[in-house]
Amino acid sequence: EETKVFCLFSIFRHKHNIFY
Repeated sequence: EETKVFCLFSIFRHKHNIFY
């Protein structure tokens, strides 16, 4: 289930990018 981890990471990074 690496896709799920990658998806979560992508969302987290995206959120961080917006926050930053």
